[in-house]
Amino acid sequence: MTSLECKYKQSTTFPDEVYIEVNVEEFRGVRLRLRYLMEKADGKIVCEAESEHCFLDREGKLVRLDKRYPEFYQVLSDLADQEKTAE
Repeated sequence: MTSLECKYKQSTTFPDEVYIEVNVEEFRGVRLRLRYLMEKADGKIVCEAESEHCFLDREGKLVRLDKRYPEFYQVLSDLADQEKTAE
């Protein structure tokens, strides 16, 4: 993970049911940004967050997903495209 941002809106307790929706906000081949929306069962938003990730090999070098894992690359690209068209 290269960055994380959280905006807490409301507290939760252990008995609360919390639902988490995760969307691919942006994918540029090496960097992936995810958006999270967390809400209680009653629909009240408790947290909005974003995280940014990059993909590394065992030696810590950046991985080009399109070359090494083309099917995974395509899935992430498709999810990012769906998010753009939904806006």
